[in-house]
Amino acid sequence: MTANTFLLQGHSLKKAGEKKRTWVPPGFTQKPNNDSNKNLSIEKEIQNTDLPPEIQKTLIKNRDRLIDSSFGLQDIVITCNAFLENTDINTVSYILDTVLVNAKTSIKNFRNYFSKSLNNYYENLQNKTDKEPETESNEIVPEWFKQQKEEKAKKAKQQTRQQEEITDEEWQETLQILREFTSTPNS
Repeated sequence: MTANTFLLQGHSLKKAGEKKRTWVPPGFTQKPNNDSNKNLSIEKEIQNTDLPPEIQKTLIKNRDRLIDSSFGLQDIVITCNAFLENTDINTVSYILDTVLVNAKTSIKNFRNYFSKSLNNYYENLQNKTDKEPETESNEIVPEWFKQQKEEKAKKAKQQTRQQEEITDEEWQETLQILREFTSTPNS
């Protein structure tokens, strides 16, 4: 094969050493690729916003979703700035990423969708903290093991009390020394 020989690879034709070109049937014209132009323009728009860098990174990461969405970048900027007043920046960034990645349908009202997502996030957090850890396990544990565990807990409590008492005694001694030191007239 010579350097000018065309190689057929799938639907692409290319000369050796040339960039890959998409084959276009005769009589048809190829549309210019505007995706890269859209990506660059939306990145510039994102960078020109007054949003913090963490949120800008999230938006740039999800720029394809922004290009295809029915809501505008301005809606996101207004919504994020409103929620940043009362919410941690990392939380807003996390919720924004979750909204943009996981929304199954098109979002008609971004502010409401984001607000609901944020409320759900806090409710889930609250539910996790409200759940009490299970104190009793369903496993069968021998009596000797339970007694050994209780004895260790008692010893630990006694040691803590002794340390507190020692600390109190030391405190009293220190106070006494300080009183003596302050009550003595200086020469």
